[in-house]
Amino acid sequence: MGLYGQIQNLTQNATEARIESPSMVGYGLSMEGQEGNEIMYDLLLDQAWSQAPLDTQQYFHNWVTSRYSGQKHTPNGLYVAWDLMRQTVYNNTNLTTLAVAKSIVEIEPKLWGLVDIVGTHGTTVNYDPSVLVQAWKSMYQATEAEPRLWSNPAYQHDMIDVTRQVMDNAFILLYSDLIESYNNSRSTQDTFAQQGESLLQILTDMDSILLTNQNFRLSTWIDSARAWANGNKTEMAFLEYNARNQITLWGPNGEISGYASKQWGGLVSSYYVPRWRMFIEYLKSTPTGSYNATEIHGIIREFELRWQDETWSAPEPTADMVNLAKVLTRVARQWPSVFGLE
Repeated sequence: MGLYGQIQNLTQNATEARIESPSMVGYGLSMEGQEGNEIMYDLLLDQAWSQAPLDTQQYFHNWVTSRYSGQKHTPNGLYVAWDLMRQTVYNNTNLTTLAVAKSIVEIEPKLWGLVDIVGTHGTTVNYDPSVLVQAWKSMYQATEAEPRLWSNPAYQHDMIDVTRQVMDNAFILLYSDLIESYNNSRSTQDTFAQQGESLLQILTDMDSILLTNQNFRLSTWIDSARAWANGNKTEMAFLEYNARNQITLWGPNGEISGYASKQWGGLVSSYYVPRWRMFIEYLKSTPTGSYNATEIHGIIREFELRWQDETWSAPEPTADMVNLAKVLTRVARQWPSVFGLE
């Protein structure tokens, strides 16, 4: 679950393939349950009807106008934000990262092997994260010109998604600092503890952002699964188990753990935060030379197995909890360096 795209591959390369392959009769999509990056799907399907590669700059501009229709005017900040993302986030040409990158938030915490992984489930960020921060600021500040954007469903969705990605990118740096301190004999316990708290706090704040929208909530997923049972408690428990298992361990014992991981409000706070807390507490109590990857994996796996057998019982979010403007402003002020507000 992340921002990602290959606009050149979808336009120029796709057109060249069609021209060079007279037997090619059309384009198709195989999304495998991906719900983000809608503009990429629109772009490919519209490219199918064009003889020449689409002008992506013009396409993104028109898409933004349509996306946020209903406003008296579309603030320029939205066009700026999406054009910045067009040139970076959605213009990956490094195909060692074949698809949407995984966030290290979602991967089982480890001392090594999380950052800059390549391949199908890579974690490499193939753009300058500071450019995405600029895009975030333009998108956020667009509400100054058009405050009604806060009640626009498309804007709410996109603002949450971009915010989540900005915080994801910041999490990588916080994690790297934590590991550096752990491996540095001159680092103090207080420094390490503070870094650990920052790591957990940014996840907690990310969770609060995600909870503002039902499309980013674990409860939406679980409620939908349980509804198929038509009130039968045994079936409800069975369906919830499978809903939980699919987005975490996927397999009774983690056969393809994390394959379908998500960043949802409720999932971050109840699953990812505890895993990272266990990892941090383990590092606090374990000298560098005594670190045992098998031991910490076992501790975390025990928790994961318990989690998939639980049932969701959290209350519905309050009005303040779903007020994106208030929650986002609070979080941004708490992390000025992350959001470029220093």
